[in-house]
Amino acid sequence: MRTIEIEPEKSASRYDQLASYCESNLLSSDRTFCCANADACRQSIRGDWKIYEGQCSYLGEHYEALDDGHPMRILVVAMQTGRPNVGVDLQRRRSQLQRSRDKPYSGSDSRNAHMKGVTTALKVLWGIDPTSGSEGELLETNRGQVHLFDTFAMANATLCSRIKVGSAKGQGTNVMLDRCSKHLRETIRILEPTIIHSQGRQKAGRCTHTSVEAACDEIEWIDDYVARVRIGDVRAVWVSLRHPSMQWGKQQLKDVVIPALERARSLSRSQECPVCRTPVPHVARHPRYLCESCASEACSSDGRALEFSNVDISGGFEAVYADTGAPYEGHVCFVRGFECWADEYRFGGIVIEVRDPDSDLRGTATPRPRGFRRPRPS
Repeated sequence: MRTIEIEPEKSASRYDQLASYCESNLLSSDRTFCCANADACRQSIRGDWKIYEGQCSYLGEHYEALDDGHPMRILVVAMQTGRPNVGVDLQRRRSQLQRSRDKPYSGSDSRNAHMKGVTTALKVLWGIDPTSGSEGELLETNRGQVHLFDTFAMANATLCSRIKVGSAKGQGTNVMLDRCSKHLRETIRILEPTIIHSQGRQKAGRCTHTSVEAACDEIEWIDDYVARVRIGDVRAVWVSLRHPSMQWGKQQLKDVVIPALERARSLSRSQECPVCRTPVPHVARHPRYLCESCASEACSSDGRALEFSNVDISGGFEAVYADTGAPYEGHVCFVRGFECWADEYRFGGIVIEVRDPDSDLRGTATPRPRGFRRPRPS
């Protein structure tokens, strides 16, 4: 039976961290715009465009969750709020999203096209039939029913909106996109999403896709829409799609959107050996453990093969040189240039984990794993 556990205390802690960052770098406690890039961004506005400053991200009350033991932290990234509001702090932004949550999916006074797309994406990412009605928007959790809109976060490529006077059309200038990139990276650092879903990509020009791309330190594309990424210390699955308000027709949903979101969900619930990229069973306690084949290659810093075992039936840890059986002092070992740590597994046996996921890049023994390449927008 499926078990969904929400952890509101952890969500509240992330909210406080994000609020603190925003208060120091975007909106002060009295909602005065205090971004260090304000002047540069204002000067980039030309013609009949207007900038609306200080629009913070959204963080749901139940963002932190476990789905059958798998961490679920979903971050949706769009271009901008597109609202002619200024001084929107986290609480006000939460109120905006809650009003959208409380609207029906269809009919009079329903959600806009963008939020309908977000609804569909959240359903798929949570493993719910996207054609289900309003009942499909509710999750049964360890603390009762929770609405999907309370289980995700939403950030924007720009935390100010540039809107054409007299219309709803808008997009940040290149200066705004460049200067806001640090805010996006810091938001990701605080929220540590397991899935990043960007909405907005095109073959040329700046878009939400390029903003997320610029934030990434590593990108390994699985296909044209789904990738594993590293942003600082955060490792996540990224699913990059066009914006739902214009591009999610029935055929696009069937052929691209839903399959890509399903692949992202599946990938986020899997795990791989950090050395050879072979899929391994998911173990939340050991996110960087080695597969059996790579673990068998463990050696000392001078290249001598090592063997690890329990001391006896009750557990413990011991290490020896494979060639002589002489004791090896310590837990540090090396596999294909990765610095690793061997130790007793929780329920017996031995587990070897990569200590630093980038340790291979500092040495000469192992090149960067193949499969890393830059995005290909389509």
